[in-house]
Amino acid sequence: MKIGVIKANGFSGIQLAFLLNTKEAKVKQLRKKSRVKPAYKLVDTCAGEFNVKQPYFYSTQETKDE
Repeated sequence: MKIGVIKANGFSGIQLAFLLNTKEAKVKQLRKKSRVKPAYKLVDTCAGEFNVKQPYFYSTQETKDE
């Protein structure tokens, strides 16, 4: 199973567990074993009009952080 590819397509651990008929903990183990790690991206909450004091980040299954 290519869990990295599946995670990169936006499936959550809970969704994968349901589809694979297993527990979320097992999906997490597979993800760790496959070395799939989250990357963190910045949400531009002010559309670049103002400097943000506390930027908001979200995690995704891409390869590069911002």
